[in-house]
Amino acid sequence: MGERIIKIENLSHKFVEKGEEVIALDGVTLEVFKGDLIFITGPSGGGKTSLLEAISGLLITDEGIIRIKGVDIYEMDESSRRKFLSKILHFSHQNTPLISFLRVYEHLSYHPACMRSGDINVLLEELNLKEVKNLFPHQLSGGQKKRLSIACAYTGSPEIVLLDEPFAEMDLKSAQKIDTFIRMKNEEGVTTIVTTHNTTLIQKQDKVLKMENGRLYL
Repeated sequence: MGERIIKIENLSHKFVEKGEEVIALDGVTLEVFKGDLIFITGPSGGGKTSLLEAISGLLITDEGIIRIKGVDIYEMDESSRRKFLSKILHFSHQNTPLISFLRVYEHLSYHPACMRSGDINVLLEELNLKEVKNLFPHQLSGGQKKRLSIACAYTGSPEIVLLDEPFAEMDLKSAQKIDTFIRMKNEEGVTTIVTTHNTTLIQKQDKVLKMENGRLYL
């Protein structure tokens, strides 16, 4: 089965929205092993994004434990946690904002991991962004912005990548290209967790989980 890279135990979290209590995560337990490619499906509001936010350290849950490479990230202070995770885990949120004053290629070269120019060009080529590398975000189409957000998640060769709805608002052909890219990177060794509503791209051999009402079903 290989090396366990993420271990989540009894993760629970609630928040208040419009005066009502919402259960975002309800006793979630999960083990992820090095090289895994995991798809998490389920309805909107089921807790998929909250789970990725928790793994990435953006959300500190009410209860539970998250260990990444054996390290309990909740035992760290915020600065130490951010420094630790930034080296090994990158997250593409479905609402990740792009930086308005940076060109496409600058979004990748500006990253703390400081990718080499050759690596940047390969990534731009793989995601069909090379022809627009000198443009600013406001000059890009919706699909190009989405691909740039995904590209940012792969800068600096992270060990773990979390992708929140990477196929959202894409036609089937575009989604298939992104799916091919994700699988290629996974074959290169990137442990990957993908949340998606697009089940048409899921293959028979894929590990698929479902989230609903804050609960994770294996």
